[in-house]
Amino acid sequence: MSFYGVSSSGLWPLRLHGRDSSGAFEKQKRQSASEPCGLTRNQSLGVAEVSVGEEQLRRLVREALTADDFRDVYQTAQMAHTGQKRRSGEPYFTHPSEVRNIVTRFYPGDRVAQLAALLHDTLEDAPGNTVRDVAEMESFIMSSIASAAVGAEVLRVVRLLTHAGGEDYATYVAGLRSEPTALRVKLSDMLHNLRSSPSDRQRAKYSRSLDRLDPKGAGPPAGISQAHWLEIRELARS
Repeated sequence: MSFYGVSSSGLWPLRLHGRDSSGAFEKQKRQSASEPCGLTRNQSLGVAEVSVGEEQLRRLVREALTADDFRDVYQTAQMAHTGQKRRSGEPYFTHPSEVRNIVTRFYPGDRVAQLAALLHDTLEDAPGNTVRDVAEMESFIMSSIASAAVGAEVLRVVRLLTHAGGEDYATYVAGLRSEPTALRVKLSDMLHNLRSSPSDRQRAKYSRSLDRLDPKGAGPPAGISQAHWLEIRELARS
């Protein structure tokens, strides 16, 4: 199976850590075969649909993720944002890369959050630009991680982080309160934007969102670092 990215000059084969995406899918297939029987694949969706228990997932994240997975996800995220720029004129990928650094600083043990940080804008920004549609981008994400169960969890978090058009931003952020991994990435995303010459409107939007997360001033939501919370709160008020 071959997958292609899109550039101004047409389609180009995606390569993941020195091999094409078919190699990544073979890696996933071999690893999936060794995982417990709670895994099922819905071929009509083009991505793995996986059901495992929380403890089993934690074990897979701890034991199955490799340096190759991180390199492959890094390259998939780079591909997704090819040709895109930030408001500053920098390549857009500098943003998810820095969000991943922030997540790693505050949550060094949360490897799913670190991978999701690299991918957090891909489902919004890549379809119609560097990939054909959301389904193709999701297939790229799944192909980048050998363990089908871990890949499905990373994809689930990325889906949670994808802001639906028309949804109030503060409501969207507040909806992540019960999803600590996704909220860690979202707050890291917001923190990087607040460090990058935000507009007054953006700062006010973030401040309202943080107030929704902490309406009584009781402190960070469950699973959020106190240091992370204090820094983002301070910058949102500046």
